[in-house]
Amino acid sequence: MDKTILLRVSEPSDLVVGAGVLFDKRSKEQSMYTGVIKREMIDSTKSTTTVDGIYDIFWLNDSTRVVFRDGEYFSINPEDGTGIWIKGEKDYKEFSGKIEWEDINEIQRKTPLVSSTAGNVLLAIVGMALFIFLFIATSDLRDFGS
Repeated sequence: MDKTILLRVSEPSDLVVGAGVLFDKRSKEQSMYTGVIKREMIDSTKSTTTVDGIYDIFWLNDSTRVVFRDGEYFSINPEDGTGIWIKGEKDYKEFSGKIEWEDINEIQRKTPLVSSTAGNVLLAIVGMALFIFLFIATSDLRDFGS
């Protein structure tokens, strides 16, 4: 599983939550989708089987549809109550389901030492400094040789 989905449900809700593909009927575009769909936005659903696996299709009332691979989304009903819904890793094992509030002692999240944006900025600064240093060093050598 390459994505972790974590949702805090603080009041009973009627939702579909997951990671899949969003198709826009009007623009004919598709994009990766990770998010929450309120059940009232869903017009209809269908499950289909292909050689790649089982997919669940949700047609929405705004002329879009979201396709989730089976098992890559949650269907949360008001009867499910409140808690933390997670699809990812729990206690170093793959986990999919709800954790009750009273069962939560702490939440740990793996984070990189340097975010990719901060790392790119740092790399750009070091690269510019190196370029300036080399430019100055080579221009001094040319002046010295004349």
